[in-house]
Amino acid sequence: MLLVPREYDIHVPLNYNDGSAVEARRFQKLQAALLSHFTGLTVLPQPNKGFWKKRGVIFQDEIVIYRVISWKPGSSRRFLKQLRTTLESDFRQEKILIIERAVRAL
Repeated sequence: MLLVPREYDIHVPLNYNDGSAVEARRFQKLQAALLSHFTGLTVLPQPNKGFWKKRGVIFQDEIVIYRVISWKPGSSRRFLKQLRTTLESDFRQEKILIIERAVRAL
């Protein structure tokens, strides 16, 4: 059976919903957690804008993206589901977006 690696993007806001900046220690904690589970990670530190609509109101966030690759999608999904719950609490968010996609390494 051919294993297909998975790539995960974790979208993390730079600010709490009240507009105040998220403390650097929260990002350091996230990075440490990702490095404890995955063999490496990439941080896309340039601010990206995220938009979403809820009950007719458009919201906007500035986010950074953490990217990891895994050859073990089952354990990675379980880890990331638990991590998402922690991040939603730490970053005071209703939802933290984590995207999974199959990738091919060259």
